[in-house]
Amino acid sequence: MKKNRGAIRLPIFLPFAGCPFRCIYCQQNAITAQAEILQPNQVAELVQKFVEYRSGQKKEVAFFGGTFTALPLEMQEHYLQSVRAYLPSDDSIRISTRPDCLSVENLALLQKYGVQAVELGVQSFSDEVLQKSGRGYSAQQAIEAVRRLQVADFVVTVQLMPFLPGSSPQSLELTLQTVLDLQPQEVRIYPTLVLAGTQLERLYCAWEYEPTSLELAVQLCCRWKKALESKSIKVIKVGLHSDVSLSAQQVVAGPYHASFGELVQIQALYEKICAENPNGVENLVISPEDTSLYYGHNRLLLRKLERKFGSDFLKSEQL
Repeated sequence: MKKNRGAIRLPIFLPFAGCPFRCIYCQQNAITAQAEILQPNQVAELVQKFVEYRSGQKKEVAFFGGTFTALPLEMQEHYLQSVRAYLPSDDSIRISTRPDCLSVENLALLQKYGVQAVELGVQSFSDEVLQKSGRGYSAQQAIEAVRRLQVADFVVTVQLMPFLPGSSPQSLELTLQTVLDLQPQEVRIYPTLVLAGTQLERLYCAWEYEPTSLELAVQLCCRWKKALESKSIKVIKVGLHSDVSLSAQQVVAGPYHASFGELVQIQALYEKICAENPNGVENLVISPEDTSLYYGHNRLLLRKLERKFGSDFLKSEQL
């Protein structure tokens, strides 16, 4: 269970359910550590226990994995009924889907059962990247999907995957600028990983795809996060959304780190200190709430600052 926007979240994973095909980077069974798709009656049991345990708290049930609105309408309704049978009407439901799977009937059904938030796996707003990654829709279709959801008054979360095949500095900047223009309420950023058993692994092994480094991924995610938040767009996650840590056997290549989000926080704090002290740091005062960022990961931030400002830097360190 997770907290988000003041609510306690119960995530329900439906790996590959409704997906028209498997995307080149996707290995949801590994990411979610779940092989079987829960049936509506199983979902109902989970929600009933969740509601009983979290009585008096604001709650959200979220369907992740797969393509919820690509399921048959009857199946979508069964899942939503299984949630609403126990979830109070003032608590929320969240679903995730693709930009090209939002029919009028889909939106009407979601509204009927009080779904408040829709996450769109857009990944990129570059047509070249979408084509080379085999996503099956255009950037314009993704833009129109976001706008339809906004008009229908859903909370819109755009999921992005920088460094997909075909990515370039220009495509990455186009994606960021498009999101800034669209103004969704939320964004998730998942730097592309090469996972075992995917088509992307085959491209990587054939030297047809080169993943980015951890350092560059952290720097880009830090820049995107700051740009988005400066426009009041909430970045609700950086890195994989699952709590399950991938094993060395599952990650073939790419910028994976179990604490990726914290590395981005460290980078942001590093850049802030550098910007505020262009001529060097005479006296660094560490606030108690930031202590873990300064000393975590083998004092990564302090070591970066020492490289930036010289070997005498740590002498000025104060608690």
